[in-house]
Amino acid sequence: MDTYIINVPDSAALGGAMLAKYAYYSPSLSYYDYYKNTRIQKVAEPDLKKSKIYEAMLQDLVALCKLIPEKP
Repeated sequence: MDTYIINVPDSAALGGAMLAKYAYYSPSLSYYDYYKNTRIQKVAEPDLKKSKIYEAMLQDLVALCKLIPEKP
């Protein structure tokens, strides 16, 4: 997913709420098109070559997390 910013107070909380709303409603529009009437700005997009490296690392992280004992 591309990375967007919005220059307003409490932007981290607002951005989280916007992403949650987008995920909840699952629109057919892209995130940018869904929020095109706001002040969001795209600042980065995924690098597919690097993404594959992190995807492989994620599987290792999941395996490590399964080794952590649950709290009693």
